Amino acid sequence: MSVVTDVCGFRGEDAPAAQAAKRSVEAPGAPKVSEWQEKHQAQLEALLAPMGYRVSFSKDERTGRVVCRIMDQETNEILRQVPPEEMLELAARLDEVAGLIFDRML
Repeated sequence: MSVVTDVCGFRGEDAPAAQAAKRSVEAPGAPKVSEWQEKHQAQLEALLAPMGYRVSFSKDERTGRVVCRIMDQETNEILRQVPPEEMLELAARLDEVAGLIFDRML
């Protein structure tokens, strides 16, 4: 079982964890998110349960992006969401603007 330990380490595109994730996503034959979710969600929940947290993965309907939520086990309050709701809203609006630009060009 492999565990990501560089959660609070470097941030941004140059971070080793970001580079490794980018390579695994770009690699030919890389597993789809649903396959990854099925394989690793139970491991993540086992790691987070003793701390009183649970993890949830879903797909944002507006953008098609995968959303990960860390929630309190007792209250189901969302403690952390990646990407944040504001970023999902921004991405959805940018997609709309891009669509308008292409519509006007054609």
